[in-house]
Amino acid sequence: LEEDTTDATTALLDQLDSDSILDVPDTSMEDIEKTYPLRALLQLTVDQEGRPVQSATLGYARIQDTARINDMLSRAREVFPVNLKLAWLNKPRAADSDILELVGLKITTRDRQAPLNGDVIVDARQDYNQMGQVEVSMSMNSDGAKVWRRLTADNVGKQIAIVLDGYVYSYPNVNGEIPNG
Repeated sequence: LEEDTTDATTALLDQLDSDSILDVPDTSMEDIEKTYPLRALLQLTVDQEGRPVQSATLGYARIQDTARINDMLSRAREVFPVNLKLAWLNKPRAADSDILELVGLKITTRDRQAPLNGDVIVDARQDYNQMGQVEVSMSMNSDGAKVWRRLTADNVGKQIAIVLDGYVYSYPNVNGEIPNG
């Protein structure tokens, strides 16, 4: 689990958008690909005026382009905030889509590890919510419950990402402190 993703995401979007192709009228896709190869592959999450949207989602790309994007981003790592980690959503949101979201995660620990790991989970199972949709229910040990309480209390109104094996599975908004894990 990673803490608030919004601040780091906004900083990266500001950096990526500083070379905005939105201000270049009558530019062909071929010229965009040559001049801004990353922007040609990664559709940034911006509003109608080109400003970053307050979300952990940095942008969207086709699955087939993610390796190339990862390579470009790794070569430009020094321009990103040091507390930023990038990760792809584990699968497209729509079943028939080939588009993945790139999510910005804010690193908040000195060792760059998630503040909460799976070793605190004592029970996890598939369940169904009131709408009949599949969800995961889990319980944590007392150490995990304490950390989760702090994470949710510190991030009300922000997003917390659920990450497994380097892929983001969800990043819900925190509506309030969750005291019991």
